[in-house]
Amino acid sequence: MKKNSSNIDKYSMLTKQILALHFSGTYITNKEFIELGKKIGIDVDLADRETVFKKILSKAIEENIEAEFFNELSNVLKSRFDEYKKLADEFANSSEIIKEWMQKLRSLDMLIKQRARMSIYE
Repeated sequence: MKKNSSNIDKYSMLTKQILALHFSGTYITNKEFIELGKKIGIDVDLADRETVFKKILSKAIEENIEAEFFNELSNVLKSRFDEYKKLADEFANSSEIIKEWMQKLRSLDMLIKQRARMSIYE
């Protein structure tokens, strides 16, 4: 388990960025993380967001499916981005703040995609 713990540690900064609303621009619920896990064949029990996220990530590392995990996470962000786009179009007075959220989502998505590419070679 020590090896797996060190593998999770290499994702600690990315984990913090994904879970922090002020950085990510969105709030992904523990239920959404559980659904993401199921899409890649990982079942986890309901718990707080951080615990659920770390358990799924840990199992993805163990099963060597990190790239799939990050790809599904990227899909969640894309879906959220599309929702924000609709909101920005419908509510012009709020579009400035919504566009800030969209930019944060883009930045996080780029980090996740970079991480997915790196995991293939590690």
